Amino acid sequence: MTGGGYDLQGTMLEACSCGVLCPCWIGEDPDQGSCDAFNAYHFDRGTIGGVDVSGLSFVQVAHIPGNVLAGNWQRVVFVADLPRNAMGKVQKNVLRETFAKLYAER
Repeated sequence: MTGGGYDLQGTMLEACSCGVLCPCWIGEDPDQGSCDAFNAYHFDRGTIGGVDVSGLSFVQVAHIPGNVLAGNWQRVVFVADLPRNAMGKVQKNVLRETFAKLYAER
């Protein structure tokens, strides 16, 4: 990934199998022992590591079998509407690297 951080504007939606407020995202145990969650994002405009990701959408679906900090997650990420050209490959790699760092050891 190229240098720099991120600058993003868009929409995010999160939901899970925990109670009203998911305790997982602050490091607490899931309400029912495990957490099944999804996180959906759409970038109206922005960059990650200097790469334009404007217009991209993606969803992460995760099964967190216990405390979020303990790891052992199972997850899959769906990325929508990447162009089938060199820029699409760059965008996909940037998203993959960003999420690998964000969810390292999980």
